[in-house]
Amino acid sequence: MNKKQRWVLFVGAAVILLMLLFPPFHFRTSDFVQNRGYGCLFDPSEENSTVNTGLLLVQWIGVLLICVILWFALRDRKYIVNYCSQCNARLQPTDKFCTECGSTTELKPDGENKPKIAKKNKEKRRGR
Repeated sequence: MNKKQRWVLFVGAAVILLMLLFPPFHFRTSDFVQNRGYGCLFDPSEENSTVNTGLLLVQWIGVLLICVILWFALRDRKYIVNYCSQCNARLQPTDKFCTECGSTTELKPDGENKPKIAKKNKEKRRGR
């Protein structure tokens, strides 16, 4: 876990805690439900107001989803697969030289440095 991911966990936990301390309230009668806004859990704005648990759970799920997306978006890039530009051998992120052909490596993200083998196979099938 890197520093940015720790911040995501800290901020996500803080937001969920604040949402617990200041939840949404509503007033329910037999005819209608009226939202009362947000207030302190220990000091509701009116006596008949109750916590809107459905809305609170939806908000918690939203915060958790955002935290999970940020967690994966901010992960270290050291696990991205790279390939040698000369022989298409699979390289580790720490490799300075290709283990197969010995050429120097300029590592690029996975989408920019994919093997060229598929292109060569297509050319062979076409008779080139």
